[in-house]
Amino acid sequence: SLASDYGEALCNRGVALQRLGKLREAANSYARAVEAEPEDGNAHYGLGTAQRELGLQRQAAASFQRVIELQPDNAAAYNNLGNALQYLGRLDVALRARTKAVKLDPDSADAHYNLGHTLFELERYPQAIASYSAALSLLELDDARAKIMDARARICDWSQRRIDDQRLSTLGLGDELVSPFGLLAIDADPHRQKLRAESYARHKFGNHREMTPPTRPSSRPDKLRIAYFSSDFHNHATMYLMIKMFELHDRERFAIHAYSYGPDQDDEMGRRLKGGVDVFHDVRDMGERAVAELAQSEHIDIAVDLKGYTQHGRMGIFAHRAAPIQISYLGYPGTLGLPTMDYLLADSTVVPDADQTHFTEEVIYLPHSYQVNDRDREIALQCPTRLEAGLPEDGFVFCCFNNTYKVSPVEFDIWMRLLVGVEDSVLWLIATNEHVERNLRSEARERGVDPDRIIFAGRLPLPEHLARHQLADLFLDTFNVNAHTTAS
Repeated sequence: SLASDYGEALCNRGVALQRLGKLREAANSYARAVEAEPEDGNAHYGLGTAQRELGLQRQAAASFQRVIELQPDNAAAYNNLGNALQYLGRLDVALRARTKAVKLDPDSADAHYNLGHTLFELERYPQAIASYSAALSLLELDDARAKIMDARARICDWSQRRIDDQRLSTLGLGDELVSPFGLLAIDADPHRQKLRAESYARHKFGNHREMTPPTRPSSRPDKLRIAYFSSDFHNHATMYLMIKMFELHDRERFAIHAYSYGPDQDDEMGRRLKGGVDVFHDVRDMGERAVAELAQSEHIDIAVDLKGYTQHGRMGIFAHRAAPIQISYLGYPGTLGLPTMDYLLADSTVVPDADQTHFTEEVIYLPHSYQVNDRDREIALQCPTRLEAGLPEDGFVFCCFNNTYKVSPVEFDIWMRLLVGVEDSVLWLIATNEHVERNLRSEARERGVDPDRIIFAGRLPLPEHLARHQLADLFLDTFNVNAHTTAS
């Protein structure tokens, strides 16, 4: 009040407001500090942190870049710049920023931990494991340990599996935040999955204020406004399943909105999606509270989340309450542990009656399969020969085209017994990375099976991939996380 251009006071006020969860007021205070003292790196840094929490990642990246110009040795600025760039999908630039942060401050567990995140998303799993391990050597972080377990699963490295399994009874169940998704394929205990989800939601979204109570309208509107939220409104597995559903919605009874916080790609699924909804919102550059406010201003009746805790999900939108009724569907069939998520769409296979107790959401049961599919999906007319696909001309072909992180020693033991028992049979898997091929061939050898009887299929465009399924005789599923889009 006494000195409206006192930069240090404005900056400190921003810190206080930020800790109170008043992010917009904090950002405004930091911005005034920057205006008062444009060469003050601390003001730019505070502004960047507030912008990042508001979801304004591009602005945050610019703020942290300005800090680096003013303070070239500021490791925290490089670290946070990497956070913003990774969110924006600029992984190579994020990797450079985070590598620089580690170089400037090698004793920072947070810097190593975040570098591990970038390497993980780049699918450089052995390097990600090394970074997470470096973080653990400096500070005990449950999520770093969980990420190591997840990264090992991605390359089918089971060398530490017995030790990892012993940690599951406590991992992510205490005071530390652990992302639930990475452990779904590793821990089959539904009770621990629920506790882990509740703990994660409490740590991650406990300070998110629900903007309005979940009150329903007094009377049914002429058209229900249904909004779907996702980062995958483009050529993505979820859209391959859902696209026809969007096109078949009854427009006389429903107004369909899509809120996209992923890349705006001009591809087939993206174009069909935009043509299949009434309103398309590009909310990439909006914070989670701002997206929820937009949905409320559009009078959305039902908000449907398609992501859950999978990569790039933004559950904070639903923690703020985007609509009176909020539903989790398709992308994450586990519980979210989030009090503001009212329902889960499922079926009796996905959630048997006896398992409802392991879900914080009320389950809406669809009568048959909960999973929609596109009945007009294209399958290539030309099917390759077995030889062209790298398979033997004769013999039985077992296949599993699931992501390899779903494969554990339990399934693999069964599969190897099948190969031993069925002469001239082979196992056909998807090649996700070179480490998987090397590790699984080694595991086969240890079980007395010729490693050449495991054949890896390369990636193909979807119509060609679907066509080559005709070459297999029997599909083998995984246990903890079953085939989803792959099976259908």
